[in-house]
Amino acid sequence: GEISNLNKHYTGHYYFTLKDQNSKVSCMMFSTYVNRLKKEINNGDEVLIFGKVSVYDKLGTYQIYVYNIEPFGQGKYLLELEELKKRLYSEGIFNKPKKKINQYPKKIAVITSSTGAAIQDIKHAISLRWPCIINVYPCLVQGIEAPKSIISQLRKADSSDADTLILARGGGANEDLKAFNDEGVVRCCYGL
Repeated sequence: GEISNLNKHYTGHYYFTLKDQNSKVSCMMFSTYVNRLKKEINNGDEVLIFGKVSVYDKLGTYQIYVYNIEPFGQGKYLLELEELKKRLYSEGIFNKPKKKINQYPKKIAVITSSTGAAIQDIKHAISLRWPCIINVYPCLVQGIEAPKSIISQLRKADSSDADTLILARGGGANEDLKAFNDEGVVRCCYGL
């Protein structure tokens, strides 16, 4: 499977999720075994793991205690993302001069989930710095329908009377938030 949410803990232990197109499972590798690895692992690496399935008593959840990890190729998602970036660079998408951000906006349109922590953080940070109107354009930020939702709300916000747009997401696993790397979303931002 593919490594995601890799946490290289200060104790030397590794905590990560192993996923494929159908499922995911939590994994833990003690530092003793980490130190024996022949190759460092990273998010997106496709690997073959050896270990045992057990129950993590505190949470009552199953996880794999990993003894060894062998590379199995680079993760499909990261390969596709690198390919997309190269193609968009060659088209000049990332060479467009950046627009100047209004230093003193009167109305800000925020495109993000209406229920996530990101919108609360944005509202709080803006209210501490500058009094202005903040309009939220709620969209999905993860899942298969998220890119379409983001594009739709970006276009609505762009055609509004807002003088500043913020497209935001909160934290989370890369696979959950990959909608922000969607080609359609990138092209929509480029066209604004």
